[in-house]
Amino acid sequence: MFLVAMLIFTIIPVNSTFAEVDKDILNRFDISETILDGKKAYIIENNSSGELKIKVIEEGNKTVYETYLDNKFIDKTIIFSNSNKILYYDNKGNKTLSTFDDYIIDTKDTINNKLTHTPPSDYYLIHREYSSTWDEWGYLYGKNSITYGPTKQIVFPAGTAVSTIIGVIGAIFTGGILGVVIALGATVVGATIDTAISGSVFSRQSRWDYEVTSQGELGLRTYKIDIDAKVINARNGEVSWVDLSERGDTRSWSDLVHAGIYNVILLN
Repeated sequence: MFLVAMLIFTIIPVNSTFAEVDKDILNRFDISETILDGKKAYIIENNSSGELKIKVIEEGNKTVYETYLDNKFIDKTIIFSNSNKILYYDNKGNKTLSTFDDYIIDTKDTINNKLTHTPPSDYYLIHREYSSTWDEWGYLYGKNSITYGPTKQIVFPAGTAVSTIIGVIGAIFTGGILGVVIALGATVVGATIDTAISGSVFSRQSRWDYEVTSQGELGLRTYKIDIDAKVINARNGEVSWVDLSERGDTRSWSDLVHAGIYNVILLN
């Protein structure tokens, strides 16, 4: 399977202010994620084309993206987990073969960012808080390291099926599909995009390592990883930073401190 390490497409979160996004683009259609017939699906509502539904069907080593326009089957795209090939079928059964290389180009640039930046390794105090329950103070220390992924150029020509776009994006990374077409500036007509979309993207992974002390003792050691992405829209040069995912310990600083205090009290 054609996989690109840390290649992340941008999305626009629901709670985003859209401060750096073309307002006219946002008004062209809405895209949302839902469940249809027990399967994950995406719904695009376009005033000029009606409701476009894309069902995601997992079948062994392949994922099928079926498109329905006002509940009428339009096309489907098949992505294989062990192959670089992409199969597209229209509603007459005509088949078109493409590959991931047709849409993703490795530019080997880094958009003037260092590939890796690591601050000094020493932990430093980032938060402290008092627990009235245990009558103790807790201190949160941390260190941060940031890694940038390689720059990729995304290109989807005019006329590309929406099922193919979502299929390609979904195969490269988990989550973060919503809003990619909007962020890159295309409009949907029927079940395809009517203008080419392209942009440069790279990901940024930020890792925090934490330690919580209380009474001079270690009460907690944990970590958190945040991943976001930067996209530059080739059409208008607009830049967007978007939060994509997080893993590890996602508790707030306050919760970490209180957990550390509790652990110290418990051990004593």
